[in-house]
Amino acid sequence: MESRQKVPAKINFQARNDGSVDVEIYSEVQRIAKLTLSQTEVGSLVSQLLRTSGHAFESADRPPPQLGEGRRIEFPISATNLQIGITSERNQKVIVVGVGEASIGFLVSDLQLRELGRSMLASSWDRQSSIPTSRLLNEAVTDFRTALIRWASIVGAQARATFRRRANACWSSISGQAFYQFCTIKIGSDVAIPKYAAVGKCIYCDAPHYSSYSKRTGLRESPFGGEHIVPEGIGGSAELPEASCQRCEEITGALVEGRVLGRTLKALRVHLNLKKSGSGAHPKTLPLDATVNGIESRIDVPTEEYPIVFTMLLFPPPDVRRRNAESGKAVNGMITAVLKLDQKNLLRKYGISSWASAAWDTQMFCRMLAKIGHSFAAAELGPAGSFSPKLLDFIVNGDLGAMNLIGGPPEWEQPSPSDALHEIFLGYQRMAGRVNLVAKIRLFARYSGATYYVVVGESLESPIRRWGRVIAAKIL
Repeated sequence: MESRQKVPAKINFQARNDGSVDVEIYSEVQRIAKLTLSQTEVGSLVSQLLRTSGHAFESADRPPPQLGEGRRIEFPISATNLQIGITSERNQKVIVVGVGEASIGFLVSDLQLRELGRSMLASSWDRQSSIPTSRLLNEAVTDFRTALIRWASIVGAQARATFRRRANACWSSISGQAFYQFCTIKIGSDVAIPKYAAVGKCIYCDAPHYSSYSKRTGLRESPFGGEHIVPEGIGGSAELPEASCQRCEEITGALVEGRVLGRTLKALRVHLNLKKSGSGAHPKTLPLDATVNGIESRIDVPTEEYPIVFTMLLFPPPDVRRRNAESGKAVNGMITAVLKLDQKNLLRKYGISSWASAAWDTQMFCRMLAKIGHSFAAAELGPAGSFSPKLLDFIVNGDLGAMNLIGGPPEWEQPSPSDALHEIFLGYQRMAGRVNLVAKIRLFARYSGATYYVVVGESLESPIRRWGRVIAAKIL
């Protein structure tokens, strides 16, 4: 009889600009499946996973069901291979249970894990058992030895990963490829926001100060518009005065920021009460694409009951060696933070069994990151002379070839806890033999937001000047 060995599979995700996601499944030899998930399907999948993990242990404190004599609970699918591991969060564990041919993971606290262990121990104890005590002790010792071996393997894997991460970080510093930071702004914390001098020309199209702010009849000729480094609609307070003409202001504000803030981050902004100064009150209801009583619908839900699930895509590090040749962008994964979710209330009150999270516009989000990085560099170093910009055509005209200049952190970088709403850093980093000016951006840092690296342009400063900035920043 021929024995077959299971071939490990690999899954690749590719996010597209319309919010859909291409999924490709490979065996060791070839691609075995490909499918495209729409925005609604991706959102429904995320919400179902969150609902499953979030409410897995909500009934843990209830008494066990009382069974009559001779009755027993039957499970149509057996649960096997219970595994327990740790996460990067303190006092948090993960439980993985094999159910049939699938594996389901649950995040639990230390207290919930201890309660689970007590319940399992109490359920397994039977005073009327005919099994000899010696056998029970032998099985207990065997289980302990197996658990100890698995624990040692986990500790060894963690030690190897830590060593590899630190070795890569050390080599990055020695080879000069590390990110050398010299400027930091933390919004929503005790750090003061710097005040910048007026530029007097457009930092995007380089329209000079003697040119008018707008060519349209009836609009002012001067001064140029102020440019918020982080969008004001998400709490950005750092501003670069007289830095944008009307055309570029409409592109970066109404088009790019308007698309991201008005769609992807709309519910989050309402929940955190973030808006532009002088704007009206937030809406009382928000539309939600959901399955209502088994029918795909769009329903208006009051903001106080609206599910706030914060998701951000994770990108590979920037690549300055080639231009992006595709309409999409490679994605390493996604981070999700649940700020507010009451699935029982949604089901009971509105008949919502599943719902889709907000559509993710990858191109516009990357253009917003590019705009933040470029305006921050222009504010700190001046719009010209200190660096050769690389993102202007992408910011203003949407040139997709520059999307590879926006990416994520290296694999060895670990995000640190923060009390700031947003964090932006500016530094130098050597890539492909050249020193580049790089902005490190972390939006919604206090809610574990993802970190993004934006290659603003090639540095034109002398090595002495660059090292002077880095050393001064470390001293101060």
